[in-house]
Amino acid sequence: EIIQAIKSSGVDHVQMNTNGTHKLAKPGIGEEWAKKVKAAGVGSMYLSFDGVSKRCNPKNHWEIPQILDNSRKAKFNVVLVPTVINSINDHELGEILRFGFEHGDVVKAVNYQPVSLVGRMPTEDRQRYRITIPDCIKKIEEQTNGEVSRWDWYPVPCTVIFSRFIEALKGAPKYELSINPACGMGTYIFKDGEKMVPLPRFVDIVGLFQFLQEKTVELTKGKNKLLVIGSLLMNLRRYIDKEQQPKDLDFAKLIFKLMTKADYKTMGEFQTKSLFAGMMHFQ
Repeated sequence: EIIQAIKSSGVDHVQMNTNGTHKLAKPGIGEEWAKKVKAAGVGSMYLSFDGVSKRCNPKNHWEIPQILDNSRKAKFNVVLVPTVINSINDHELGEILRFGFEHGDVVKAVNYQPVSLVGRMPTEDRQRYRITIPDCIKKIEEQTNGEVSRWDWYPVPCTVIFSRFIEALKGAPKYELSINPACGMGTYIFKDGEKMVPLPRFVDIVGLFQFLQEKTVELTKGKNKLLVIGSLLMNLRRYIDKEQQPKDLDFAKLIFKLMTKADYKTMGEFQTKSLFAGMMHFQ
């Protein structure tokens, strides 16, 4: 009833935050429960997942296989959410990402959340447990042997460039994730066999951003939308390295469809082709 009330008020995307141990982890019951909340309007499960080992993730380590299996059967997307604490689970950041990647049929994102240290705490403990977004990014680079490097991440507000292009094209307001640039980082990871291929390895991100900004200005000045769409179609491949692009991926076609249709369903199709990796401090 709560989910339905949220959806009926006009909220497009609802995530359910859970550790999954109550109903989702139970055989049979979990699948039906997942189907029920999905039907009510939940877009994805925001699932606590603090590590791949029982030492780092005593909360739901034993239940995770059944949770994922039930979610898979219910066609219910999962976001893995590790709370990251220095000296506790920071050595498993790369393995967490690999775990999400290997379960990409049901896991659509890994969202790291560096722990928030508040209240009365001795300075020594605060210094021991504190970890920042740059710390996490460097550790992921080290623990994936450079497969996902520090250069593969971009500040979340860069997505505003896409939002404003779509706004100008559609003539309607879109979401703008215009947080402080230091508040969150993200990247998309695509599959090439068993290899993780981050988006910036085969897309000239800065060049594409500059191109979209130029097209946005043209649209706001009244240029014919069909001419702009034609220019988009003709020029997108200039920013994609076909040699580095995963073999079964046509990114130009995927991103063109996303930007011209710009609806919830098409964004979902984009998500099925990739794994989003992000991080934002708990606040």
